Amino acid sequence: MMPLSSLRKVDVASLERSRVLIRLRGAGYTEAVLLPLGTARYIRLRGDLAGVASVIALLDVHAWAGHSMPSLAGIAWHCVDEKLLWNLLVEELTQLTCAEHGLDLTHIEVLELLSTPLVEHTLPCVSMLSGGLFVEALEQEAHPLGANFDFNAVKIELAANLGRSYLAYQTIPTLVLGDVLLIKEIDCQLSCGTHPLFTFELYEEKLMLQDYAEQEESIGVVPVPENQLLDLKKVPVELTFVLFKKMLSMAQLQSIDLGDVIDLPVEAQKNVEIYINNMCFAGGELVQLDDGRLGVEIQRLIRSA
Repeated sequence: MMPLSSLRKVDVASLERSRVLIRLRGAGYTEAVLLPLGTARYIRLRGDLAGVASVIALLDVHAWAGHSMPSLAGIAWHCVDEKLLWNLLVEELTQLTCAEHGLDLTHIEVLELLSTPLVEHTLPCVSMLSGGLFVEALEQEAHPLGANFDFNAVKIELAANLGRSYLAYQTIPTLVLGDVLLIKEIDCQLSCGTHPLFTFELYEEKLMLQDYAEQEESIGVVPVPENQLLDLKKVPVELTFVLFKKMLSMAQLQSIDLGDVIDLPVEAQKNVEIYINNMCFAGGELVQLDDGRLGVEIQRLIRSA
């Protein structure tokens, strides 16, 4: 049996030794085997966030397993492969913490096995919730953040947006390979998330930063008169055309300035991506029509979008 140094002592006489709940293992993680108590269904965990903060979480195994693995509904949690349980737990805890704070989950340890089932009014005050995974607290370590965390190394995603168009909802499922979608509103902006930073111009296999981008107000669809019934199939859907995306560190971002020339990825103009609500549903080649307008000839369709 692997060492249980990270666990609090429990009454071993009440352990069901033949039933393994979760086996914590893998590079960077505490190694431990959890044997559930006869009445236990809760585990308290601590995860380290890049050595600068920690997250305390309470896991209701019954509720969490049912939420994370609906295909296994009705199967007792202790019958599920422990590797699957562990991988799902790491993934969800990472998403809950890293998406919010941009830090990597580097270590997990078990703090406590709870032998008495909790009732609703005794559940901890939580800041986030995923199925049966309750995050109780996010705590910064005592040492100064700057001494152990390099903000200049934080990676962010830049997108070279060519522009946008609007297409009726009912038209999207009818698109086929070879169709050309016009870019009706060309803005050519280098953006970080939803925040435009620079405007640019294309020069063959390069782009040049021309000016600082104006912060746009949200663009809305023309409202339908109150006395007119809304035809949902004709609702305009916004399409965004992205030339490429690139990960840069904060230090690299701060070094960018007007007039800079950025090399495009190989064959970027043949691999333009088309997004609906931040989800890529198609891709293709940037083309110019006879009348000078720009569009993208669809060469890939992702129907799941």
